[in-house]
Amino acid sequence: MSLAALLSAVALLGLAALAAREKARQKDREISLIRGRDLPEPRPTPLSQGLVDLVAVAGGIYLALIMVASFVGYELPGPTSFLGGRVDPVAVLSIALAVVEPLISRLFEGS
Repeated sequence: MSLAALLSAVALLGLAALAAREKARQKDREISLIRGRDLPEPRPTPLSQGLVDLVAVAGGIYLALIMVASFVGYELPGPTSFLGGRVDPVAVLSIALAVVEPLISRLFEGS
């Protein structure tokens, strides 16, 4: 099975899960309207909050790297082939730094 087919299958399963969840929410809203009650507000889980924080930190690092490279006139590399797909090396570096950042900050926090 090729990587593209595997990624397509995962994307379809994810889309189906999102559609099923949305249908369940719509049904819950209909039931709550019939009963005259509002649904409780959704609560963020630790995993969802962690992913939001990771994406926010990685995005900030990405923008900072792009701005510094632009300021000093450094030519950034273009997308690179990796596992049959194309990735931006600066984005990969940003995500890697965002993953490592809490560990590094914990090391310096103790001293």
